[in-house]
Amino acid sequence: MFSNPIAGATNSTYSPSTGGLYTLSITNTTTGCNYTTSVLNVVLASIYNPIAGGIIISNDNSLLTISFSQTISEEQYEISIMDVNGKTILYSKEQMGGINNSTRIVIENLSSGCYIVKLESATKKLSKRIIKI
Repeated sequence: MFSNPIAGATNSTYSPSTGGLYTLSITNTTTGCNYTTSVLNVVLASIYNPIAGGIIISNDNSLLTISFSQTISEEQYEISIMDVNGKTILYSKEQMGGINNSTRIVIENLSSGCYIVKLESATKKLSKRIIKI
């Protein structure tokens, strides 16, 4: 399925410059044995025009509160909660900013584990990792 090697990606580590679908192939040069992983969805956590002061995420195992630490202009935000494989588990659109500096998302049905919370508007983008216990 994927057969285009990335030039120079032959070291023990590699940091992709773009997100996307990747596979990893490992070849033992002594024996010639080869192993290829299943498809990996690489999601890069890029930040452009970061939200001033960041966001504060508190998790009481049933409710996720996202709030801005200072006043920002009002915009519509897309909020995604993704598992570690990049699969979107929860998605919401919220009008935030101005006098409405926070929103809450019910997460009681999420299993324990590590998740990425992605907050994105037309001009701002931020990702945070959370761990639900």
